[in-house]
Amino acid sequence: MWSGKKIKNCFKNQRWMLLTMTVPFFLCVVAFSLVPLWGWLIAFYDYFPGTSIFNQNFAGLRYFQRMLNDRYFYQALVNTLILSSMALLTYPIAPVFAILLNEFRSGKYNLNFACKLH
Repeated sequence: MWSGKKIKNCFKNQRWMLLTMTVPFFLCVVAFSLVPLWGWLIAFYDYFPGTSIFNQNFAGLRYFQRMLNDRYFYQALVNTLILSSMALLTYPIAPVFAILLNEFRSGKYNLNFACKLH
């Protein structure tokens, strides 16, 4: 029989195992959400690699004004938005096609149709 003390120890050990399993998750959160904020800070400075960010000159919005005044910026922005919208619109095609291909009852037609696509 399990005594109350053994059950508490069992849950205590499981709790520590679960907590240690969450450590990689929190490391990924720090790596992929907090570290990129450093790049946002660098965007406002005249940054030179190899020196401390605290020894750099503050540039403010100078580089953003330069980017917005570039004659190719708006064309690049339009191209990016077009490609992104095309990707979003064509994304559902693959899963829908896979479902339709899976709905064939005969394996002969399924294999024949799949081979013609490749």
